[in-house]
Amino acid sequence: MATFNIVLDKRTKLKEDKYNLAVRMVDGNDVMYINVQKMTESEYEKAFNKKAKDKESRAFLDTCNGYISKCETIFSDLKPFNKETFRKRFWETDKDKPKL
Repeated sequence: MATFNIVLDKRTKLKEDKYNLAVRMVDGNDVMYINVQKMTESEYEKAFNKKAKDKESRAFLDTCNGYISKCETIFSDLKPFNKETFRKRFWETDKDKPKL
């Protein structure tokens, strides 16, 4: 079974010191990233701080947890697994990206 996590993908630095916030799938030796938003390290730390109490951070975390749940559902339905089909199904019902 694959595992899904929200990560700040620091492999590529973007404009204005931003990185891609991505859902990372790990299935054995197979790794895939689905970029959901661009953010700075400080925005990431603020949003994913376990002590964060503000409504915006909580709402954003709920959105990210929804992405993980969606990925788990799609993965369990997709037999055989195909990365292109997975990405298509991930974005077909969710055209909007979360805002922080």
